[in-house]
Amino acid sequence: MQEKLIVDCLTNETQIVMAAEEISEVNLAYFIDIKTAQIKQLLSESNETQLVDAPITYEKKLEWREYRKVLRELLTDPTFPNVVIPDKPD
Repeated sequence: MQEKLIVDCLTNETQIVMAAEEISEVNLAYFIDIKTAQIKQLLSESNETQLVDAPITYEKKLEWREYRKVLRELLTDPTFPNVVIPDKPD
């Protein structure tokens, strides 16, 4: 059985999956950059949910806070960039 490293990278709504032997150091660095940028963008887009006067309930604010915490933790996950980005809270 051939072991694979799965790189979850959304490019134009398409998931790119490559076998480990197909990933060069340059490609891996590229996927790390893309995944990092995705997470930072999601964090940036959700900044307003943490403002004192954000027009959401306290419970929703807590959901968003947990979501943002998980996003930040992904960046230091030992399997990064092979991590799954969670869905945004409703």
